[in-house]
Amino acid sequence: MSKIAVLGAGAWGTTLAKHLCEQGKYVELWSYSQKTAGDINHHHRIEKLKEITLPADLKAYTDPEHALKDADIVISAIVSTGLREFLKKTRRFWPTKAKVLSTTKGLEANSGKRMSEVILEELDIDQSQIAILSGPNLAMDVAKCLPVISNIASYDQSTALFFQELLLSKNFRPYTNDDVVGVELNGAIKNVIAIAAGICYGMGLGQSIRAGIVARAMQEIWRVSEKMGADLKTSLGISGIGDIILTCTATASRNHIFGERIGKGESVRDVMADISIIAEGKNTVVAMYNLSQAYDLKMPICKVVYDIITEKISLKQAFHYLLVRPETPEFNEEFPFAGVR
Repeated sequence: MSKIAVLGAGAWGTTLAKHLCEQGKYVELWSYSQKTAGDINHHHRIEKLKEITLPADLKAYTDPEHALKDADIVISAIVSTGLREFLKKTRRFWPTKAKVLSTTKGLEANSGKRMSEVILEELDIDQSQIAILSGPNLAMDVAKCLPVISNIASYDQSTALFFQELLLSKNFRPYTNDDVVGVELNGAIKNVIAIAAGICYGMGLGQSIRAGIVARAMQEIWRVSEKMGADLKTSLGISGIGDIILTCTATASRNHIFGERIGKGESVRDVMADISIIAEGKNTVVAMYNLSQAYDLKMPICKVVYDIITEKISLKQAFHYLLVRPETPEFNEEFPFAGVR
């Protein structure tokens, strides 16, 4: 039987490990936390999934070498801020022939690199071995075996099909996609939009402006996607608008919660200090702002969120800026679908 190493015992990594165990797969889960590993091995629960009982045969380890040794498949659920450092520390015993599934939604803050780019830079593996999992999937929904759909993207069709078959169950339906750039970009950018939507909700501005912010943010997604070489259709699919709808409306979305608490008046520092709220979006905001500056892209919503989380402007100033900008047509000659009929 193939060995699957799942890296990261947060809500998402643990949920994926549970899902695979329940499909009869042999899984070893790596956790940086001794307490979390103990909770999994002895109590079959973790703090972030309190309602869920984990399979008794799911074992967690704090030694990454043990988890990675002889692994045929590696699933990475490590937060974007720690991925590169983890890979540097573990690459000497990384199984170079293993297929790799990246499940982290975010961009590296200082470089703007996607997670698959970070993996390829740090490991001696080929891009054909890598796939991306992204879509409207709350960990708790998957852990409860509620029905979900998702995207698996890879440069290599056989790799995408391999992971599609691996994850497919009666409640989990993944669709394949060959647009790695688009799937990763959409999965990252939606975090920024979710923060903006959460801020609106926290400020008590109503449902209408939240929907409007999401709609206008789609144009920002199209601009950066076009510049980065992504297929624009992806933004209209599962890992695009599908994930955006979920993360901008679900009260369990970490990035929405992050924005909501800021909207209610908490400081960014105080919210980030709460270890129960690990929001990938904060770092993605910085990365997206830097990309918009580097490519001279009009991304006013991204800019406003960046200014808020870096505490350059107040919430009142932010929304004043968005609402008093020069009036324009909704779509103009820069709109990427302008020629589509």
